[in-house]
Formats: sequence, structure tokens, C-alpha cells
Amino acid sequence: DPIPTGDVLLVPLNLIPTPVSGKVTSNTQNIPLDGKSGRIKLTPSEWEDEYAEGTPHWATDMNPSLFAQEFVEELKENKLSKLLEVGCGNGRDSIFFSRAGMDVTAIDVSPSAIELAQSNATKEEIANIRFMVANVEELPFEDNEYESLFTLSVIHSTNLKKTIPQIARVV
Repeated sequence: DPIPTGDVLLVPLNLIPTPVSGKVTSNTQNIPLDGKSGRIKLTPSEWEDEYAEGTPHWATDMNPSLFAQEFVEELKENKLSKLLEVGCGNGRDSIFFSRAGMDVTAIDVSPSAIELAQSNATKEEIANIRFMVANVEELPFEDNEYESLFTLSVIHSTNLKKTIPQIARVV
């Protein structure tokens, strides 16, 4: 929020704003960490469990991410339109890409996420997004099927030795 002078302060994404009380809360407290690196790791069933407990915090905002807004400009500049979104969550960025004229396939490992994304696309009267349950570690697509790939806060929680070759294969 703007401060009294009208300026806006920007906080890096890796910092958690701390209230005056000094008590820090985080809505990732229940997410398991792998014991070696401290990185967040979720299996496909754990992602599904997050949706089973109610709409997760990351799936409530329907505004397109800033990253998607910037990426669509780059896609247009490079005349690219066939896009794979990995980890579509509630579909907000997929819907945005579709409205921008992209040919979108959106995947998520959670069937509940795909149901939510499809429902949101229907509410927004977007019918041309191909939604499917799939795992980025084993993409069910042909080699070079896509011109571009968008993912936000997903691949860090995958097995990169499987994920990176799969992305390179389909894009």
C-alpha cells in the first residue's frame, strides 16, 4: 500500500513482511520440505491434498500474474502463439494467454486444480484452452509440439533431472 507521502515500497518476493509484533506467519507451514536442501517438495498427491482442504491461497486470485503479462508481450514480439502452461492452478494465466490470442494447453498434476481452472474458464466464457492433468516430469506431448512454455512457482518442486529434459523436448 502507498505510504502517506504517496510513495509505494516494493518488497522482494523472497522476504516475508514482518508485523510490528515481530511474529512471522506463513501459509506454507504445512508444506513438507525435503531434508537435504530445505526446498519445498510436493508429490502429485500432496498437491491434490492442498486442493482437497479447500481452495489454496494461491488459487483465489484471478488477476493474471505480472510474469504472464510481461511474457505475453515477449511472445507477441517474437510471433509465438502455441503455449504450454505447466502448473496452471486456477487457470488465471491460461485465461489471460487465451484472451491475448495464444493457443494454450494448460496442465497441472492436481485433478482438482484442472477442474477449478476449467470452471473459471467457463465462467469467463473461454472455451479454447486445452486443460489436462499431466506431470511436467513425464510430458505427454510430441517433440517440439510447443513454441513456448510458461510456468510460475512450479518446477522448483519437481525432479529437475526429469523436468528440464522434458521441457527441452516439447518446446
